[in-house]
Amino acid sequence: MSDMSEEEWSAPANSFVVRVLLIHEYRRILLQVADLPEAIFPENWPGIAAMSLAKIIYSKVSAPSQLFVSRNLENRDGFFSHPTDEFSLRFR
Repeated sequence: MSDMSEEEWSAPANSFVVRVLLIHEYRRILLQVADLPEAIFPENWPGIAAMSLAKIIYSKVSAPSQLFVSRNLENRDGFFSHPTDEFSLRFR
């Protein structure tokens, strides 16, 4: 993935795949450290850097991946509507 250009990252279908994989991996890690106070982690714990990286990646892929969702995915009521305001608060 590190070989992807900015243009490839911003393609809606690619952004969707990256977002799904990011959230999947992030939740898997989060389940292992959920609700633990930050003070108990050792200094320079890599989880802090990982969270920062996840925020950066998510901010880059969120809008184009949502475009992919709204154009290509649907449920029994039709295509998905625009996300709620709460959705935009993810990773902030």
